[in-house]
Amino acid sequence: SSALLSLTVVPVTIRSASFVASGNRVYFQATTPESGAELWVTDGTPEGTTLVADGEPGVNGSSPQNLTAIGNLIYYTATSPATGVELYAACTTTTSKLGATAPASVGQNVASSLEIRALDSLNALVPCYTGTVALTSSDPSATLPGNHTFTEGEGRSSFPFTLHTLGTQTITATDTVDPTITVTVTVMVKTPTTTASAAIQIV
Repeated sequence: SSALLSLTVVPVTIRSASFVASGNRVYFQATTPESGAELWVTDGTPEGTTLVADGEPGVNGSSPQNLTAIGNLIYYTATSPATGVELYAACTTTTSKLGATAPASVGQNVASSLEIRALDSLNALVPCYTGTVALTSSDPSATLPGNHTFTEGEGRSSFPFTLHTLGTQTITATDTVDPTITVTVTVMVKTPTTTASAAIQIV
């Protein structure tokens, strides 16, 4: 308890709806002179006790309530003068890899698309991912989209592509900052008269 007393966080009165456990961490409402009542998280250590979201900048705070853990998300209600009470969500895990769904085969020079998803270590979708993803391909003539930056709450996005070289080709999606966050799919490129096959999924 002495370690917690060294922090500048002043906990509010604990109520059954103002804290919730997820994994080895606890999410709770706490008040500081700088941000008012906001959502915080702790793993039991001073360095692991941080502000999750400053929902209402300033000393009034957003007073998060009704914290509920479902999967890798914490749902809660928060208040602002502009919108009143609304439902919010915070991610409890980070993106460790990408997943993809793509057709197993496509026609040569025929436009298609694949879906890229931000996943945690347990293959759960991470809607809080805001990284930028770039596509590359083993097909030197491939038509690929520009980099895409995920927005808060997105978690998944569709990427158009067209492959021009017959045979087995790969498409790789990679985070532009952390190259370990990546996924590669294999696509067979056939003559345009061949119907594209069912999609394959990589988690």
